[in-house]
Amino acid sequence: LYQDARSRHALDALKKLTEPLTQVIRDGQHQTIPSSELVPGDIFIVEEGNLIPADGTILQANDCSVNESILTGESFTVTKSVSDNDERNDELY
Repeated sequence: LYQDARSRHALDALKKLTEPLTQVIRDGQHQTIPSSELVPGDIFIVEEGNLIPADGTILQANDCSVNESILTGESFTVTKSVSDNDERNDELY
């Protein structure tokens, strides 16, 4: 019983240690939260090399390209930007 409790405690600590974090702007404040706590309406910040934690629309970008190979099978990155037309090149998945 004691060993089982210690093992569960150690596994919980490892889960917290490896949980992906996301930088968000929530209520006008820059915060770092676990990705599992993202809610609709959060503005998340993605930097070079980061994983995209959720689907979203680009509000501001500077030379943004995304690897969508897991969704589309394309081997090249897709350039994304803020778009004013019907092309919908401003969505992140």
